[in-house]
Amino acid sequence: MVFEGENMEQWIYYEKPTVGFAGSTFFNIPIILKIDDYPLIQVVDAEQNSIPAGYTVEFEIYNSDGIYLAKAKGSRLFLTSEGEKVNLKLRYPSLMTVCELDGRTLFEMRRQEAAALNTRAELYTPNGSFIKGNDTEGLLFSETLTCVEPALVNNSFLENKEFKDKMIGIQMMSSTSS
Repeated sequence: MVFEGENMEQWIYYEKPTVGFAGSTFFNIPIILKIDDYPLIQVVDAEQNSIPAGYTVEFEIYNSDGIYLAKAKGSRLFLTSEGEKVNLKLRYPSLMTVCELDGRTLFEMRRQEAAALNTRAELYTPNGSFIKGNDTEGLLFSETLTCVEPALVNNSFLENKEFKDKMIGIQMMSSTSS
């Protein structure tokens, strides 16, 4: 099942892959956040009527049990069979796309300027760990996760950092991964 924005103003795509997440900016980085082997937040090619239209952000959505519920790509939501059983919805307030599960916000994508997208997220990983990223608190995550890249100082994510021209911006590993 696919849910899509009702008009072009709700579609989210950009000419350059620049994304703000967890108080930092990511330039030309295809995978913003990767947990183990799973890219949870990534920049992907966008299409409009089968025509390339720049880039958009894609989120993998899991519940606290690690069950894969959906993929959100820009303003579209692709539900799995498990995702169809839960109350997962997209809303479109002014210049935003918001994904909610049972009324709780999982992520927001805010359109700021022609080539930038700012996002905040509260997501579960495939192993059920919790991760949260926003401009105010930076990056917060369960004790079951370890940040591999970038290196943390006093177990704290470096805010206001710029990441450029890398394959992966933030790489984390779970203590339960093998």
